[in-house]
Amino acid sequence: MRLNIMAAAALFVCVNAGAQDFFSWEFGMPEPAAKESKVKFLYDAYFDYKLDNREFDEGNEQFTESMTLYGARLTPSLGLQVKQNSNVKHKLMIGIDLMKEFGRHPSAVANSPECDRGLENTRLFREITMYYGLDADLGRWNIRGYAGVFPRHLAEGEYSQAFFSDSLKFYDNNLEGVLIKAYGPKTYAEFAFDWNGQYGPYRREQFNAFGFGKYSFNDFVSAGLAFKYHHYANAAEYGSVVDDAMVQPFVRFGFEKFCGWQDLSATLSWYQTFQQDRRQADGQNNPGGAELTVSLRNWNVGIENRLYYGKDLMPFYNYVDDGGFKYGNDLYGGSPFYRI
Repeated sequence: MRLNIMAAAALFVCVNAGAQDFFSWEFGMPEPAAKESKVKFLYDAYFDYKLDNREFDEGNEQFTESMTLYGARLTPSLGLQVKQNSNVKHKLMIGIDLMKEFGRHPSAVANSPECDRGLENTRLFREITMYYGLDADLGRWNIRGYAGVFPRHLAEGEYSQAFFSDSLKFYDNNLEGVLIKAYGPKTYAEFAFDWNGQYGPYRREQFNAFGFGKYSFNDFVSAGLAFKYHHYANAAEYGSVVDDAMVQPFVRFGFEKFCGWQDLSATLSWYQTFQQDRRQADGQNNPGGAELTVSLRNWNVGIENRLYYGKDLMPFYNYVDDGGFKYGNDLYGGSPFYRI
């Protein structure tokens, strides 16, 4: 009987303590959690600072001139996000791309007077960014998409400099078109379409379609494929359409798990191009080559060494079109060292 009374007293104390927690002393009944708003204000800012001193005198500047690239860019943006449901979000963003190449003015020559409008800071506003974004969680896969004018860094593929040189990525900071990315178990893939030339009297119609995919077998080995297709079409005053396509299968061996570094890896690649200058009767040229890349990085500081063995991946680089303009960097966006 005594045990029953003690048990009942203990139960009363526990219930009473629980009631005091539930009916808090100051606020009474707990308020229900506030519902998350379907519309949310977003803001973002991307900053890039580049210092690249290039000295190629020992090679007699065979592929490119010695120079120093030094500048900074800031791309702020703001917009709205709309939550369709717990798995799908939409957003609209607008921003401005500002870039200053140190020691150089956007639209003034070296002997410009101090009153030249080309010296005004307003000329640093290079381009408007405006785009739609989608984020959809589909269970095992997460899909993200962008359409409009958006920063190039949203493309996460690990493209070699045979595709896009570091200077191109700095000076041509934005893509104009569409980007789709997919994240899955051990897998990442993306596809982008960049319309980078509007048809005009002396301006070629052109676009770049490129993509990247990688599958990680384990912490040590991964493999994938990168590709591009550049359509370099006519201008109103002259012809000579050029097709420039390239694929790069690769396998990567990563040793980061064994040493705890950010990146300690070796990558074996093969480049295979498919190129055609339709103006030429024998205008087909399909050079290729192999590459070994060794990368070492920790604390966001590192070195990377590329050893390429193969043919000139830019066989039409020095060709001149019917308008008297050299193809050069307008056709090829990769590093000029792949012209070896």
